[in-house]
Amino acid sequence: MDDRHHHQRTHYLVSPARNAAFYEDGPITRNPMRRLFGGAEPEANVNQRYKMFDSEWTNQSRKLEQILGEMNTELFRMLHDFVNRDYDRRSPVAMLKLSTNTANNARILDQFRSGLDSRCKSAVITSQHFENVKMAVRELMRQVMDESHTQLDDNDDINEARGDSNITKGRLNFDIDILPDWVEAKQPHRLVVIVQDTNNVNMNTLNELVALCASLGLPLRWVWGVSSNNMGNWLNSNLTIPVRRLIEPYLFEGPSNSNLGFRILEELFLRDPKLLLDSKLSTILLKRFEKANNSVDSLVAEIKMCYMIHFYQSPLSVLQEWNVHDPIYIDGLRKLPSFKKYIEVTGDVEGLTNDDYVYELFTKAKTDFGNYKRQVLLAVDKITSIARGLIKIPKFEIYHALIDGRFITSSIARRLVQVVDSAGFEKSNELEEIFKHSFRPIDDYVFYEIFTLDGGWIRQHTELIENYNNLTLHLIRPPLRKSLEDALNDSSLYLGEAQRPLLVQLFNIYREAPTNINIYDFYTTFRSLLNRQDFVDVVDDNEWNRMTYAWFIQNCSTLVSMGFLKEKPKGDFLDKSLWRGA
Repeated sequence: MDDRHHHQRTHYLVSPARNAAFYEDGPITRNPMRRLFGGAEPEANVNQRYKMFDSEWTNQSRKLEQILGEMNTELFRMLHDFVNRDYDRRSPVAMLKLSTNTANNARILDQFRSGLDSRCKSAVITSQHFENVKMAVRELMRQVMDESHTQLDDNDDINEARGDSNITKGRLNFDIDILPDWVEAKQPHRLVVIVQDTNNVNMNTLNELVALCASLGLPLRWVWGVSSNNMGNWLNSNLTIPVRRLIEPYLFEGPSNSNLGFRILEELFLRDPKLLLDSKLSTILLKRFEKANNSVDSLVAEIKMCYMIHFYQSPLSVLQEWNVHDPIYIDGLRKLPSFKKYIEVTGDVEGLTNDDYVYELFTKAKTDFGNYKRQVLLAVDKITSIARGLIKIPKFEIYHALIDGRFITSSIARRLVQVVDSAGFEKSNELEEIFKHSFRPIDDYVFYEIFTLDGGWIRQHTELIENYNNLTLHLIRPPLRKSLEDALNDSSLYLGEAQRPLLVQLFNIYREAPTNINIYDFYTTFRSLLNRQDFVDVVDDNEWNRMTYAWFIQNCSTLVSMGFLKEKPKGDFLDKSLWRGA
């Protein structure tokens, strides 16, 4: 572009410097893991790491699918009986009591819908469809009648109803009178309407929709996912008296999010696992299920991420299955925190220089940790057996107390002692045998990092020392205005061009202007700073004035949108905007 056309540009492209891409010589491989130890890791070991990850996660995924498939078997059986049952007069409504976690609730209702009889037609309506009755009816009819489930425009009132043209006959897609004709023609076994997040819907719309459907006499079954501890109060508070007379509610109890999470952790890590959870990661998972309402999907994603981190970033993970007597692996073992702790405690400095010593120590540690793992898992089962029928303690809580080395002093042990004393002599002896065995903390074992999942560590390298309060403030609330002003003062930092955009020149005038800026003075000052010779040759003064005024209006609008200027409702003035805490 000619330099004289430069100021007519309205957009600038930032071209950041490219980072050097990481690449390795050799044939292309399907293995996503790269060679560690600075590229010195043997290719066979890299493939073994990926193979171990793939095998372990495939096995765990199979367990997860089985757990998630079995957890709601009884609930779905009762719901299917509810759908298939015949009712005399009122519209049956299944009030499914769920948790407050939307992701879990959606997954449960989707599983229920996928298991319905093929003769049943179903529709899932969410809160976004309850803005008004017309929108809710349109979505209901779309899902029931249209096999393709093509999304329609919610604001288009003249869309024709989809489905059998002999039934719709050009009628509008929110004409609910089509449904009785469609049911008579298609003869579906049941119509099931699932309201996914009933707590968030517009209750006036829900009341109108229920009354409207009841007036048609359709073989309709409602399934409402509700998060409430008192269903009676919820019904009385949200449904009108006429609607309550039209429905026949049935209460169903959904699964507990916390119980499901503990069951997943128990099945994955307390039934002969290859890798144990270390104390830090087990604490994080335990606290999240005790204090927070996390979704099961997020738990599964977190567990998979832990496996990925363990096998992806640790070249020593192959030592779980392979015995590698290689100097780079011996040096890697020496760098583990548990080995450094072992040297400090024992004072045996031979391991710092003797590779054979480290290899033999690792071989022994591998056997010792295997014995420790079996003892911990056996103790968890024994304690659970002792507590059965007396007190309910999740297995994962027991596991966490054992690997943390504080089981004897924990609240679990105190509660067990209180209830076992009154349970009989046999259980008292079993508990006493467990107390005699002192379980060391898991991180007391040398090289334990290789056999446990820790979820990864974030290592922060401090380069500049700054006041902690200021640093935290800048991280949470960066100085946005200063960043914008610096960019407008020196655009070459971003654009890399010698010439300045017109916005930069207008901003310099803005900085020197008073709080109240006269628009005409602002414009004339801006025009006077423009060198006419730098632009397209314009002979006509009127044309030049129109061009400069257009540039002025455009850049003023940009400053307004950025928050530097504020238009006054009346008068020929602009105000400088005041930024607080930015």
